[in-house]
Amino acid sequence: MQTKLVLLISLLSNIYSQDICIFDDKILTIILMNERHPKKEIGYKYLISFNNKVEAEKVRDVIPKYFIDKRTIDCENLDKCKIIVENLWGNNIVNLDLGAFQINSYFHKLPIIDYFQYHSSYYFACDYVKSITDKKGYTWEAIASYHSQTPIYNEKYKFKLMKNLKILDQL
Repeated sequence: MQTKLVLLISLLSNIYSQDICIFDDKILTIILMNERHPKKEIGYKYLISFNNKVEAEKVRDVIPKYFIDKRTIDCENLDKCKIIVENLWGNNIVNLDLGAFQINSYFHKLPIIDYFQYHSSYYFACDYVKSITDKKGYTWEAIASYHSQTPIYNEKYKFKLMKNLKILDQL
């Protein structure tokens, strides 16, 4: 796992260093670490996660082979992701977390491909964290608002951020 994390940080730094993100790559990396699915590598981008249990169950009955747990689909590639998301949205299933950064499609309206491409999702995540820290200050609570502003969920996410930061600092 250490080698994969070092490669991921290096990849993020190399790909995006010429563009502007005000945050150290560690911040975006620990967000990726928090948002990853336990069955997939950090940064795996072809994920669709349901935030409504009933909706997930209905879809799982129709396309069970894509589900990797009770709420998450591995759509395997960009073309399949586009088709599945278009069908979900067409059936009013819009509260989804999409891509490596698990961007919520109900609150953040992006073109479908942007959720599943590193460059677009990386910059969305960077800009979103910046908008939060601009309002709340540069704190771990503010960064944890990437996931939720609800205190109990924010605290859990912050704990995971700190845990993943310790892992990165040991590399």
